[in-house]
Amino acid sequence: RARQEGEAEGPNQQPVPETLRAQLANDECVALRGLNKVFRTATGPKRAVDDLNLTMYCGQVTALLGHNGAGKTTTVAVLTGLLPPSGGVAVVQGRAVGPETRAVRRRLGVCPQHDVLYPALTVREHLALFAACKGVPRAAAAAEVEKLIVEVGLTEKRDFLAKNLSGGQKRKL
Repeated sequence: RARQEGEAEGPNQQPVPETLRAQLANDECVALRGLNKVFRTATGPKRAVDDLNLTMYCGQVTALLGHNGAGKTTTVAVLTGLLPPSGGVAVVQGRAVGPETRAVRRRLGVCPQHDVLYPALTVREHLALFAACKGVPRAAAAAEVEKLIVEVGLTEKRDFLAKNLSGGQKRKL
C-alpha cells in the first residue's frame, strides 16, 4: 500500500497526529513539496535547496537549523516570495507562493536572524510600516497596530525609537 501524507516512513519517525493531518487536508498549514532553488554562478549552477519537503503546522513553532550554506535563508526567501523557486511548490494556508505571494505574505510571520529595524522609527511607526508591507488597509492598520503593541507587551514603549529599545524589546517588535 502507498504511504499516506503524514505516515511514518521509518523506524525512527513518528506518524503525524490526526489533528495535524486535518490541517494539511484543510490547507491550514505551510507545505513545501519538492522545493528546489538553483543559482547560476560563473562556475556553473549552485543548488542551494535540494528537493525539500516540509510541513509546518499551525500552533507549532518551527525552526530551520543547519550549517552555513545549508539553504535555510534561501528557503525562507523562497517561502516569503523574495526569490522564485527553481522547482517544486510552496503553499501557505492554501495560497501558492509565486502567483499568490501577496496573499501569502498576509498569512505568514517570519522572525529573521537579525533585527530588521530602523533606528529612527518608533515602535508604532515600525508596526504601521510592516502593516503597509503586508497590505493591511490604512484604515484598519492603526487599530491593528495598537492591538499588536498590547499583545507583545510594548505598551509603555509605543513611542520609543527602536535604537532605544533593549535587545528583548527589539525581538518582540
